[in-house]
Amino acid sequence: MNDLDPLDAVFRLEEKLRNADTVRFYVKLSSAELVESDLEGSVELRPAGTALVYLRGELGGSPFKLESASDGRQLYGIARDRPIAMQAPAQFRDLVVADFLRLGLLDMVFRIVNGDLHQSGEDLRRQLRLAALASVEAEPTRPDLSDCLGHAFTVRDHGRDVATATLWIDRFDGHPQERSQSMRMAVPFLFTELYWEFEIQ
Repeated sequence: MNDLDPLDAVFRLEEKLRNADTVRFYVKLSSAELVESDLEGSVELRPAGTALVYLRGELGGSPFKLESASDGRQLYGIARDRPIAMQAPAQFRDLVVADFLRLGLLDMVFRIVNGDLHQSGEDLRRQLRLAALASVEAEPTRPDLSDCLGHAFTVRDHGRDVATATLWIDRFDGHPQERSQSMRMAVPFLFTELYWEFEIQ
């Protein structure tokens, strides 16, 4: 793995997720300050552009549940005691991959809640560009990341920096393990996402 460019491994991971037949993993999402959240569930990317996203927990102090239909065409959720139902993009799988690498899965949750889901992964890739910062080693206090390399980068929305993120990727299997992210807003907004039991077929 080339440690010189922090985005090399990130883009290789994106390509792997886009080209794989099936991808399955478990995830824990959390955020603090502006909107507190604590969600846990699973993601399954399936052939033919479909995906299944299942999350439960709390968002903004209220019970929250999100799931996509098995064919990826319809998204359902409950947030702030109101139901959410919206049409999913035809290639929902690719949109999940694009958001996963750029602003994280929690960003996708917020977009669904607000009804402003991007229409395609390519649309999202055109809008949000990544700029490399540095590759970082795990601190001794994080032995769980000892086999990973951190890839730090900024996320730019039409040329304006909107977030700084570090994605930890396992050096041996190339799977993501953790993501931390700080949104550049007037009020601090920090994301953390944990991934485990990653399976790419």
